[in-house]
Order: sequence, then structure tokens, then C-alpha cells
Amino acid sequence: MNKAIGKYQAVELLSTGGMATIYLGTHREMGRQVVIKQLHPHLSQDSEFVRRFEREANILGGLHHQNIVDIIDYFVFEGSYYIVLEYIDGGSLKQLLDRVKTAPLTVAVFIIRQVISGLGYAHEKGIVHRDIKPANIMITKSGVVKITDFGLAYAKEALTITDPGTFVGTLAYLAPEQIKGQKGDEASDLYAAGVMLYQMLTGDNPFAGETHSQSIDRTLRLSPRRLAKIDPEIPIGIDHLVFKLLEKDKHRRYSRSAQVSSDLEPYSLIRNEALSRYMADPDSYQPRQDDQEMIVKLARQERWDYFIKRLIIYFAATALALSAAFYGIKYLSRYLKRTLPAAAVPADTSATTPIAAPEAGQLMNISGTTGARVYIDDRYQGKIPLAINTLDTGRHRLRVKQTGYQDQTSEFTLAKSQKFSITVDLLPVVLSPGYLRFSVKPWAEVYVDGNYIDRTPIKAPLKLDAGRHALILRHPNRREHRQDVQITPGDTALVALDLPEAFGYLKLSVLPWAKVLIDGAEHGTTPLGQPIKISIGEHELRLVGPEGREWKETIRIAEDMVTEKQIVLQ
Repeated sequence: MNKAIGKYQAVELLSTGGMATIYLGTHREMGRQVVIKQLHPHLSQDSEFVRRFEREANILGGLHHQNIVDIIDYFVFEGSYYIVLEYIDGGSLKQLLDRVKTAPLTVAVFIIRQVISGLGYAHEKGIVHRDIKPANIMITKSGVVKITDFGLAYAKEALTITDPGTFVGTLAYLAPEQIKGQKGDEASDLYAAGVMLYQMLTGDNPFAGETHSQSIDRTLRLSPRRLAKIDPEIPIGIDHLVFKLLEKDKHRRYSRSAQVSSDLEPYSLIRNEALSRYMADPDSYQPRQDDQEMIVKLARQERWDYFIKRLIIYFAATALALSAAFYGIKYLSRYLKRTLPAAAVPADTSATTPIAAPEAGQLMNISGTTGARVYIDDRYQGKIPLAINTLDTGRHRLRVKQTGYQDQTSEFTLAKSQKFSITVDLLPVVLSPGYLRFSVKPWAEVYVDGNYIDRTPIKAPLKLDAGRHALILRHPNRREHRQDVQITPGDTALVALDLPEAFGYLKLSVLPWAKVLIDGAEHGTTPLGQPIKISIGEHELRLVGPEGREWKETIRIAEDMVTEKQIVLQ
């Protein structure tokens, strides 16, 4: 096909859904490949669908993150509505799972961690996706995961289980609270991510039924099989994480993406290059031997720790029961002695035999700063307190780390059958502060770690704790700038840049006619031949028509978006 759509050329039909048709296209002037999403023509007359389509464009216009698909344009052409998105040279997670059914654990963790990163950014912006599923997760050939299709984000439609056709989202990935008709939130998105991780590891979505009613029933009542029982090589930590994501009660579920990402960190062993190789040929992909061994070691260590904890609980409960029985017998004996003749009371010939503690059998016990991360020979082992029984004999390098504390490194040697205990108390990091100066044109509001600081120019350097800080520079009519800055004790870092200009467009239709003024500057008299190019942000629109009739309003212009206004001067 070869269809002209404004300044774009649609060259191939990719798919057709219930709301839109998707084309592969190119920008005719720049030659850039794009994806063109057209609202079905028959829905263009329905104001509710048009609002939903515009909402998707506005949401994407405010999201700029490496794990979220970028919007390029939004416009109306010959009565049809279009969104233009970046072209993803790759495929969807659904296409991948249709082919391979299951993915290696390191690959599945890496994909989900990128999804969680994109969701976390969207949630910080106040956006809930509400339709996370494999078909909406794209993976580029370079191994970057991107979330797409924000068409249902913050949709207002009510959900009802009596009419499956009115569900907002895809049933098998909807959280129980959404099934019950409640509005989805951050925890609902994380639930869907948990379903996808379970599906990648097992090849099965446990909540997908043959009918809508089956899917609803499974989502509300089914407890899926534990991952550790399906595959013993899956670490218990992953099993616990997935089932915390899949909690029926959202208040017991993860509520913050950052915590999920942190808990996935020990199992995140690959990078984009490995995912790129896997996507190119999943059937012949071979994980690194070290990664495989590390996952097996983690799984075995976690199972051993779990066994020891259960054993401790068992013996503690047994000891408690024996203690209760002992004091019960002792009390009863005293009671009988007081109430019965001496000859009637049998002699107490019982003897108390101490219960031997079980042999734990571990080669190494590490105690000290609780929660500190332990690495042996540069491999993550777990957090203090920690028991390890999988080390080989010989010399090893121990490193213990914790944010806000000084790393501690030492070496030790294990002999055969030796038991080794060590206490590592980390010292807090006490660093002198550093400083940050700004040279920003034209000016910007400065936010550090989410907190508003001041507006440039700022005369005195900004005093900050040593370490990494998240910096945001905002100007109402310029593109927002984000970066991480590293503050070194005693040094002064400089952030110098010109905030890039960003523009959108205003398309006016005025009856009968009017002189157009924006922020006091005249832009001609309607009808105008083409949309007015305006910097992003808020502007005052003023129209002066026949006999001095006026119209005033504040308009907001989004980057690369066309804002349309149809006004009748009274």
C-alpha cells in the first residue's frame, strides 16, 4: 500500500484492533520510519472515543523514558484522528512467548525489570497504564524493552462483571480489584507485571480461561502453583517476589516499582546485549556459564536458608510444647500432692533428657550490619545475617556493602569441613559535602531529588551531600531536562546548558472571524492558512472580532501536538 496521510506516508498495514488501525509509515521529508495509529473512521464521530484517543496522545506527550514508546505527532487529517509513534525495530513480548513459551530466568528478570522501570516513571508522573500485557510490551533488536499503548490509561469507564464486553483492559492480566469494578492503580499495573513474569517462567498464564467467566473466576479465586514446585531451579526469592505481586489483596501487594526492582537486583545478571542475542535466535541462545551457576547457587542457598528457618521454627515450637507439657505436669503433680494422700501419689521417676540442637552443616556464618549485601569472589550471596554452605575449599575474597556505609573487603581460606564464622560491622560513611553550580539559559526551576530548590540564576553554589542526585530543570516554555549528577566531597560540579526550545501548534476555527493575539502578539486574522507554531506551555489566547467582540482563554500547548479550538464569537 502507499497512502498519503498529511506529512506521512503509510506503506504497510500492521494490525487492526477494536479502536484503531496501525500502519508502518515514513515521514515524507525526513525519511524516518514511524508507526501511524489511526482512530477508526466510524469512531471519529463518537466524542467519547475521540477524547480517549486524545488522552492517549496527551499522556504520551508528557512521558519521556527509555522504556516507554515515544510519541512523535498527533493531528487530524481529512476528518480522521492520528497518533504517530516511534518505530520499534523488533517485536512484542507476546510474539516472543508465542514462539518459545518460556524464557530463561535471567532473560525474564531483565525484561520485567525494564517494564518495572518504565511503570515506575509513569507512576511518578501520576499515570496508571491499566492494560499491561505481553502484546503491549515491545522489545527492540538492541535489547531495549518499551511499554506501548496507553489508550486505557486512567480510563473513566466503570467495570462490571455482568457485561464482559465493558472491561477496560485484558481479563487474564487484570488485577482482582479491577475485576470487582474498582479503579486500577499502581499496584494493579504491578500485578499485571507479576502475571507476565509467571508466564515467562512457566509458559502458562494461570488466570487465562476459555471464557470470560472462567478468567474472572480464576483471577478472583485461583492460587497458582508455586514456581519453586514447578521448577526446583527457580530461586525461592523469585517465587516469593512473584506471589507478592500476585496477592489478591492489593494492600498486601507491592505498591512501589522501586521496591520490586530492588528485590529483583540479585537475579539481574544480564544486560541489553544478551537480550538482543536472545531475541535474534531464542532457540540457540546459551546463557553464560557463570550466570547459570550463579542462579543455581542462589536457588540452592535460598532453599537451604528456607529449610534452616523452618527447622528452627519447628524446634522452637517443639521446645515450647515440651516446656508447656513439663510445667503442666509439674503443676498437676503439685496439685495432686496437695489434694490426695501421699500413698496415692506415684513417685516422679521421669528424667529430663536435653534435646540436641540440629547440625546446620554450613561452612560459613556471616553476622554484623543487618541487611548489608554480601559478595564472595564478586558474586552476590545474600544479605546479613547469612549462612552459606556452598563454598569450595580454598582462598576466597569477601566484600560487604551497604548504602551509606563504607565497603569492607577481606580474604579468608576455608579448609575441608571447616566451619567459619565472621562478624562484619560496617562503618557509616561520613563525607564532606560538595557543591553544584548552574548556568542555564534562559532560566529554569531547579529540583534536586524531587524537591524544589530555587529558580536560576542562583548566585551561591548549591550545597549537597556527596553522592548521586537526581536533577530536574523546568521552564514553562522549554523542554524539561533530567540528569543524574555525581557530587564529589569538597568539589564543585557545574551544570551548563541551554534548555532546548520545544513547539506545538494551535489550529483555530472562528466564526465569523477574529484577529488573533497570543500573549499580546498579533498572529493574523482568521481564517488562517495553517496552524500557528507556538512554544510549549501556557499562553493567553485573545480573539477580537466584529464590533469589538472579544474572547479570552488560557491555552496549553504540548510539544509536537496540534491543539484545536472551534470558537463562535457571541
